Order: sequence, then structure tokens, then C-alpha cells
Amino acid sequence: SPHGALHDATGQHLGQFSAGTLPGSGGQIAIQRFTFAEGTIIGMGSGGLEGEEYAVVGGTGRYAGAIGTYVAQLRPGVHGRDAEFQISVTGTRG
Repeated sequence: SPHGALHDATGQHLGQFSAGTLPGSGGQIAIQRFTFAEGTIIGMGSGGLEGEEYAVVGGTGRYAGAIGTYVAQLRPGVHGRDAEFQISVTGTRG
């Protein structure tokens, strides 16, 4: 399962990332978790991490009730592949 540390564009550590998949009738459904100091964002969608758009389906803490989208891009990394996420949270519960 994909997982690792989250950093911003300057290299500052922001949190952790982990992901998994669930079987679906039309293919795999990916679920991703972005864990930050002030809460967690949960996202999901279908497809791989190759420029696909995913839905932000909720969160906890500061991100409670989060909605929005994010795009994932993969590139070669030092140990396997690195992922870049551009997250756009368009609303929250509070």
C-alpha cells in the first residue's frame, strides 16, 4: 500500500499519507488518508495515481466535513516513486 511522509514545496514536513484499495464491480476504488497535526483529510476515487482527480469525502479536526478535490501525480523518487498532491478543499462543516 502506498504510504509516506507529506512535505510542502519547500520540504517542510506536514504529516503522513497512506492509501489502500477496495474491490469494486468496475475496478478498484482507491481510498487515501492525509494526516496532519490539526486533523485528517479522506479522499477516494478510481484509477491510479497518474494524474487522476479524486474527491475529498470528509475529514476530522480542522478538516471536519471537508469537501473538494485533489489531483495526484507520480514521478520517480529516491526509494520507488514520489507522489505530488494538489488539494483543493472548497468547504468544511464549520
